[in-house]
Amino acid sequence: MRRVRYARVVRVLKLCTSDDLAGDLADDARAYRVAERTIREATGEDVQTTLKAIWPDRALPDVVENWLVRYQPDLVLFVVSGYWMTFESVSLRLERRLGRLGRWLGRAGERAARIPGSESAAGRALRTGLRRVVGADAAFTPEEVISVVEACIRRVLSRESVGLVVRAPLVALVHNENARGRARGERRLAEVDAALQQLCSRLSVEYVTREAANPYGGDETRLLADFVHSGEESHRVRGLAEGAALAAVWNRQHEMATPAV
Repeated sequence: MRRVRYARVVRVLKLCTSDDLAGDLADDARAYRVAERTIREATGEDVQTTLKAIWPDRALPDVVENWLVRYQPDLVLFVVSGYWMTFESVSLRLERRLGRLGRWLGRAGERAARIPGSESAAGRALRTGLRRVVGADAAFTPEEVISVVEACIRRVLSRESVGLVVRAPLVALVHNENARGRARGERRLAEVDAALQQLCSRLSVEYVTREAANPYGGDETRLLADFVHSGEESHRVRGLAEGAALAAVWNRQHEMATPAV
C-alpha cells in the first residue's frame, strides 16, 4: 500500500549577508523568495524562511548553535560572502593601526562615503587614491573564514535531521582596486572557494558553486549603485540555484511517496 504524504511547512534557516536584505528591491524579487518558490515546485511542500545575517568571527559557531535550537530548521543554507576576505577598507586599516583615533577617523570616512555623489566616478576615484596612500585591510583572512565556516558546518551536521547547503562566495569586491589589488582579491576568493568545495565534498554536503549561482562573474552592471549589493537579475539566478540545491537535499532526506488512490 502506498503511503500518504501529508503537506507540511519546510523551515529554512538562511544564514545570509546584507545582500539578502539591502537595496531597493521588492521582497518577492529577493533570492530567498525565488528559492522558496523553487523548493515548493520541486517538493510540493510549503516553505518558510528565516533570514539571519552572519559575520564570520569566532563567536559565529555558538551563534549558529543557538539559532538551530531556537528556530528548529529542516534545512540550513549557509551563504559565504566574498566581502569578508576581499573588500579592503581604509577605515578598518586606520582602526587597526591607530586604535581609538583610527576608529574615529574611520567612522568619519564612512559618513563621508554616504554623502551625495560619493558613489560617483570622482568619489570612487578619491577613495581609490586613499587606499593607495593609507592602505586598506580586509575584515578576515581566507584562513579565518575557512576555519569559522568549517566549525559552523560541523555544528549543523551534528543534527542529523537537518539538511545543509553551503553556497560559494560569488564575487571578489575589488572593482576600486588596481590590477595588483584585483588579483589579490581574486586569489583570496579562489582559495576560500576551493577549500570549502573540498570540505563539503569530504563531508557529503551540498555545495552551490560560483558558476551556478553567479554566471556573470564580476560584471558590475549586475550590482546596485553601491557597487556591493546585487540587483534583481542576480537575485533571481542565485535564488534558483539555492532553491534547487535545498530541494535536492530535502528530497534525498524525505521519500516523496505518492498518495494512495
